[in-house]
Amino acid sequence: MIGVSKTMDKAVKEILADPQTGVFQIVLEFNSKDKKNILTVDRLLTDILIEQDFNAKFSDIFMVFFKVTIQQYLLLFKHFQGLTCTILISNASNETVNKSSSPFFQYTYRVVIKNMEDLFKEISANALEDVDGTGASLQYEDTFIDLTVQLVEMELYNIRKHKFNMILTQVTMEDIIYLFAYLLGIGKVFLVPPDNTRRYSQYVISPLKTIFDVFSYLQNKPDGGVYNKGLSYYYSLGILYVYPAFETNLTPYSDAINIYRVPENTYMGIGGLSRKTKVSTNVICNLASKASKIAQLGMEEIGTVFLTQLNSKIIDGQLTITDTEIVVNENSDTFANDVNNGLINNAYTPDFRECNDNKYTLFSELNSYNYEVQHLTVGNIPLFLFKAGSRISYNFDKAALFTTKMGTVTKAVYSFIGDDRKIVKSFSTQASLDIITNMKDGI
Repeated sequence: MIGVSKTMDKAVKEILADPQTGVFQIVLEFNSKDKKNILTVDRLLTDILIEQDFNAKFSDIFMVFFKVTIQQYLLLFKHFQGLTCTILISNASNETVNKSSSPFFQYTYRVVIKNMEDLFKEISANALEDVDGTGASLQYEDTFIDLTVQLVEMELYNIRKHKFNMILTQVTMEDIIYLFAYLLGIGKVFLVPPDNTRRYSQYVISPLKTIFDVFSYLQNKPDGGVYNKGLSYYYSLGILYVYPAFETNLTPYSDAINIYRVPENTYMGIGGLSRKTKVSTNVICNLASKASKIAQLGMEEIGTVFLTQLNSKIIDGQLTITDTEIVVNENSDTFANDVNNGLINNAYTPDFRECNDNKYTLFSELNSYNYEVQHLTVGNIPLFLFKAGSRISYNFDKAALFTTKMGTVTKAVYSFIGDDRKIVKSFSTQASLDIITNMKDGI
């Protein structure tokens, strides 16, 4: 195609030769602890919104919007305690969408009805129930109510109630994180090995920590710290992810994800924009995209160099005694950022910081702006493709030259576009992505 490099055109055409369908059938099945098969929703499903903010939140925000009759609403209202929803998502043919395959995603969530109201206080009982045996009113039969529910993972509902307070001996940060996962009942953990490999003879977890703050406590505690580039922790679909928040070249823990950004609205008229191979998932981005460089502002507001004094060096390492001499050690440390192109060339902004022997917080602050953010919109892709800590290969043409930046997804927001024109209602997905990439890649 004119306007793209030969390398880009070849990669995109390989995806389009055998794309995954971007069209799905979705069914919601509602049950409660005392009544099964309360309600099944398919055609009256209007929208789904899934927000995964890997740096700002610790779990998925999963919202479902659909319509119900008054009878169905009253049934859900009656059984709202212990209400669950099993969501079944199947691939559907983009041509007919009359018959779908077996579900490729099936998961049961606890249900929170966000706009629950007592209709008996708004509508007369005669309109709501068959009180005289003559049959329900027309209002009862024909009125539809817009309902919004939030789906919460069953395990997460209980995990968030656990509290920690303990004294540990002879442990590393890696030991502590795995212990927390075990105590929370989490069986699967993706953990990037901590930069802090120190073995602590004694480590105190002060009361009362929960999943909301215990990992941040490890990162920021005096004489603690986990990663040099911040810490993110996230729980989704039974897996706990713990990894450096601002690392743009993480070691992959699953199949590679390659994104190919092409000019907006090119390569149109297709049913899918992704292709899964044995080793990777390749995605075409042909929708809106932009990039934000935040390093320059960070350098001016935060600084480029931190000077500090580590307590351990002041107290324990001031003098070194050898057989021939006594050496007075330096007790200051310097932590510098290697990005120096701020509002002026060779920007240099030193700042003195007090330190409580947790150098990882200082490194993290310097790395909190040392990246570029790619804001992308991709369509017709598999659900939950981008996971916390996923390494992304972001490919684009720069001045007709095929260019690659390595990055990490920090936020993914999925929305669904419904199509009522066929026998079986279908949905296509669209995701808004924030990907951080290294400032020096692709230059």
